[in-house]
Amino acid sequence: MAFLFQALIFEDSPLWESRDKRTDGWPLMSSPLPTIVICLTYVYFVKIWGPQFMKHRPAYNLREVLAVYNAFQIICNGWLFYEFGRYGWLSGNYSFICQPVDYSNNEAALRILRASYLFFMSKFLDLFDTLFFVLRKKNNQITMLHVIHHGLLPMTIWPGVRFTAGGHACFFAFLNTLVHVVMYFYYFLAAMGPSVRKYLGWKKHLTCFQIMQFIVGSVHCFQLIFIDCEFPIAFCWWIGGHEILFLYLFIKFYRQTYLPQQEMKSSSQSKKKSVVREMASYIQAVVTESRRLWESRDKRLDGLPLMSSPVPSIVICLGYVYVVKVCGPKFMKNRSAFKLRGILMAYNLFQIIYNGWLFYELGRFGWLSGNYSFICQPVDYSNSEAAMRIVRAGYCFYISKFIDLLDTLFFVLRKKNHQITMLHVIHHGILPMTLWPGVRFVCGGHASFFAFLNTLVHVVMYFYYFMAAMGPSYQKYLGWKKHLTSFQMIQFIMASFHCFQLMFIDCDFPIAFCWWIGGHELIFLGLFINFYRNAYYKEKEPISPSSNKNRIANKDL
Repeated sequence: MAFLFQALIFEDSPLWESRDKRTDGWPLMSSPLPTIVICLTYVYFVKIWGPQFMKHRPAYNLREVLAVYNAFQIICNGWLFYEFGRYGWLSGNYSFICQPVDYSNNEAALRILRASYLFFMSKFLDLFDTLFFVLRKKNNQITMLHVIHHGLLPMTIWPGVRFTAGGHACFFAFLNTLVHVVMYFYYFLAAMGPSVRKYLGWKKHLTCFQIMQFIVGSVHCFQLIFIDCEFPIAFCWWIGGHEILFLYLFIKFYRQTYLPQQEMKSSSQSKKKSVVREMASYIQAVVTESRRLWESRDKRLDGLPLMSSPVPSIVICLGYVYVVKVCGPKFMKNRSAFKLRGILMAYNLFQIIYNGWLFYELGRFGWLSGNYSFICQPVDYSNSEAAMRIVRAGYCFYISKFIDLLDTLFFVLRKKNHQITMLHVIHHGILPMTLWPGVRFVCGGHASFFAFLNTLVHVVMYFYYFMAAMGPSYQKYLGWKKHLTSFQMIQFIMASFHCFQLMFIDCDFPIAFCWWIGGHELIFLGLFINFYRNAYYKEKEPISPSSNKNRIANKDL
């Protein structure tokens, strides 16, 4: 990032040469520094100087000013939405999958360029929202969400307008202008006084609409991770990352503002705790055997192997890493590779049957039984048959992650060290430690959805490995490895969405465990995406220098 800002300031840098020269000479486009200064000044004004200035002054009555301002914002954003749609996303010429930047001077390209620049300028106009709060002494509405959202957006958008105005990243502008039309219409009604308040009962849905734009925008950005597109992926990471940040802040605001406090109080004790406090309690329990948290364990697993403490699981995982990365390769260095065809066939067949049985158990007595909710599923701590079958399946799924470690051991013994990748070792080495807390405290319930998906994926995966172990004559049937990797990535996407949906709803399931498991799923998703790109992407044919601009910018970033 330091290089990025250095490149944006010094005009002889390679990255600066890849800028969109059509915006040369336009206000605020020569450097990001003026934008940064304006944003910092805005924060200083609304958080320090403005409240001090208004401390001993009466609040201003700005009803007419607000009505005019909101009407102007509706018209301005409506026109920008029309421009982005008419000449871009609704024209039939833009691809929602991959849209490179059109750097030409044709009418459509220049209209999109102008709309992108004016969208950037509109973010400075939006700063008046907070100014009006200050002058009306509505300091309770100057929240962290409000200041971060308004103060960051101009700096977020500047690189996109300067280097890739139009193209894939401007989809966010297309969405955001529509959201702002609806939002400022709400504010326009609110500014008309108490007589109109009976029409303002949909503010909660307006916040949901804002949250949806960040979900759709980030998915649209990050899909380029999966495909080869002539658009600098770095800009999608930049914009998509900010969308994820705003998504988190808006979800936090939604939970604090709209979730009924009475229902929050009536939920379970684990739900009452904050995520940070709950995870801190877990760590304390692991280190100091905190009796308070330990008493909340699932006592149905007492006495089962490896369930008395997480330490044995951690030791096994660390021993696994040492064996496959240090001890094993040294042991095999001067030895010939073992021929394990028969063992591999038996092992893979066992994995198919074992994971198939787990998938059946988790489906028959859980997710496909009709008794489990895909929206919110608390843990059933009873001793009913279904609950005990789920507990057994959850524990056996945890044990299966130790069996999976044999995959890497076979690579070592066959001297297939090139297959012992970072992805492989991290994926296998972390999973037992990831699953232990879930099995020990919330066996079954919402978090077991990952196990349900993962067992299905492993049935397909070990079937592929079984065929591969049958020898060269079956190689012609193994052309679907790329799709197997995609299947693995889909499980992490589905499971993480399933976990994090609890941020939107009040559910009697400890959300800290969803953060714990969902966070690891996102780590695995990132590692699998990186593997996918490195393993399956092929270099394209040489492209023209004019269209190579995006790749230059991407490389420099």
